[in-house]
Amino acid sequence: MTRYTFEVDGERYSVEVETLEENTYQVQIGEQTYQVRFVPSEEQAIQVTSSQATATAPAEGEGERLIRAPMPGTVLSVEVAPGEEVAYGQPLLVLEAMKMKNLIRAPMEGVVVAVHVTPGEQVAYNAPLVELRSK
Repeated sequence: MTRYTFEVDGERYSVEVETLEENTYQVQIGEQTYQVRFVPSEEQAIQVTSSQATATAPAEGEGERLIRAPMPGTVLSVEVAPGEEVAYGQPLLVLEAMKMKNLIRAPMEGVVVAVHVTPGEQVAYNAPLVELRSK
């Protein structure tokens, strides 16, 4: 994991970046987690498509996180079930938004407590998707 400090309009932000796989990174800014994939365009330029998975911070002594929709869209598939153990970065579900498939990955290692969506379901921005508990 690499840590950076960015300054935007005079305000500083601490950012952590971790490589998940080729051209796919997890970027954490405060409590917000984003999964970013670099995709070469037709002109071989680099575009950024965000597949952010926002998560509420675990409460003191709890260790549960609620993964929320980073954008409104349609759930194409759910890759996990309650009780299943997941690894950091493991796919949880696929969300289609603006004709793009966005892979939502686990922001931590843990156990699936609940899945709040089903394939074909339309979700709003920030809607609950999956709930995880740390091991």
